[in-house]
Amino acid sequence: MTESDWGQERTEVLKGLALLNQSFDSLRGDLAELRAGLTQTLGEIQRRNELTQESLDRLRLEYTARCGDGDRMAGDVRDLDQRVKALEGLAPVLRAVMWIGVALGMSVMALIWALITGQAQVIFR
Repeated sequence: MTESDWGQERTEVLKGLALLNQSFDSLRGDLAELRAGLTQTLGEIQRRNELTQESLDRLRLEYTARCGDGDRMAGDVRDLDQRVKALEGLAPVLRAVMWIGVALGMSVMALIWALITGQAQVIFR
């Protein structure tokens, strides 16, 4: 090989290296963009994780409060059930009192009717 061949080959190699350097610079830029995008995405994921954790904590508190309300309500229902059973025991007595009330009401109505028709009189002395 002659000196000019070496110079020409050297020039071609340098051109190839320059092209490779350009490609690497482009790749570095792309990698920098990817790194920035990934950093931003990771930040968003961490923020969403924090928000999700806060929501879960709030939901746990609400669930605990509602479970406590459920236990209290179950106790109230048991108390009401006992009261209803006590009142059911009074039902026959209440029926008898109702019939007595009906009989007294009918007798008062009959007395008023008798006074109106003149079949009975009220005399004061």
